[in-house]
Amino acid sequence: MLTVQKLYVPSSKSGLVRLDSVVEMREAKSAYRIEGLDRQRQVALRANILPGFGLGDRLPEMQKAADSLNMPAAYSTTIIGRGREFDRTLKEFLLAFALSVVFMT
Repeated sequence: MLTVQKLYVPSSKSGLVRLDSVVEMREAKSAYRIEGLDRQRQVALRANILPGFGLGDRLPEMQKAADSLNMPAAYSTTIIGRGREFDRTLKEFLLAFALSVVFMT
């Protein structure tokens, strides 16, 4: 018998029940993949933007959704790909615009 089968899991009706009374455990081979970035495990979410919305509109909404999950401090979120490039470009544009105003006066 596997040690995992002896574990107890919570039940909404009977308190704690043994795992082997709820599920059937069997050994099998399967493909798996643990993705990582910078030596940390990661979960990647990929999505398309509906027509009528812009990338700049959706990034703050994604961040709000991630913040609403109340993840423990050990977890973090990072935007990569086109979203990160958009954010970087926007910051650089604002810096260049501010510098142009300063140098014109």
